[in-house]
Amino acid sequence: MLEIRKATAADATYIALIGRIAFGDTFSPIFDSQDNLQDYLNRTYQVEKIRESIEESAENRYWIAFFEGLPVGFMKIKLENEQTWQLQKIYILRDFLDKKIGYHFLQLLDNE
Repeated sequence: MLEIRKATAADATYIALIGRIAFGDTFSPIFDSQDNLQDYLNRTYQVEKIRESIEESAENRYWIAFFEGLPVGFMKIKLENEQTWQLQKIYILRDFLDKKIGYHFLQLLDNE
C-alpha cells in the first residue's frame, strides 16, 4: 500500500538515504570517478542540511512516499513567488518505479 505525506524534520534521514541511492543509481555514469560522486553525495545529501531545509525554510516543501511501510521516494518543491512553485526533485528508488509514485507526487501539486 502506498502512503504519501508531507515530510517532517524527522524524515530527513530517509530523504538523505533515498537521495543518495536514487541519484547514484541514475547519475553515477556522468561522474569521472567514484570519489567525485561520493563528494557530491556527501555535500548534497547531508541529513542535517535536509533537516534544516525542512524546518527553517517556508520556501521548501518535501513529501515522502512509503510503500508497505518502507520509505521509497521523495519530492521537493520550492516557492518561487506568491503563486509559483518550482519542482526541484522527484526521486524514487529503482525497485519501486512501477508503482507510479511520481504520478501521485505530481497530483499533489494541484493543491499547492
